[in-house]
Amino acid sequence: MMVSPISSVSFRGETVDFARQGAHSKPGANTPAPNADAPKKSSTGKKVLYGTLGVLAVAASLVALHKTNVLKVLTPEVLQETKWYSPKMIGHYLSKAGEAIAKYTYDPIVKFFSKAPADPAPAVNPDIVA
Repeated sequence: MMVSPISSVSFRGETVDFARQGAHSKPGANTPAPNADAPKKSSTGKKVLYGTLGVLAVAASLVALHKTNVLKVLTPEVLQETKWYSPKMIGHYLSKAGEAIAKYTYDPIVKFFSKAPADPAPAVNPDIVA
């Protein structure tokens, strides 16, 4: 004889009150659920941080693509022949943006850190003649 996995018991007519406390429940265990309509506290600091990091990532990628010549600035002759919606033209304008960003951010930083000392100390005393 096989046991049927489907029960013939039906609970359709009964209503169950789950909000009431049971005989063995703790007094504070029945806390109300948080209201779904209540406004959530949004973190403005995180939004500003993520926005700033996103802008920095885009700027760094434009500078890197321009410096590595992946995006090339077109000559005026080629620029007149291409249509405004062509990939070459879009790459040209992205390269110009990378060039402008690099001019005011990347190039001054590289120039600052690549400076050699202005007057290195002499290795030998110039007064001593050999």
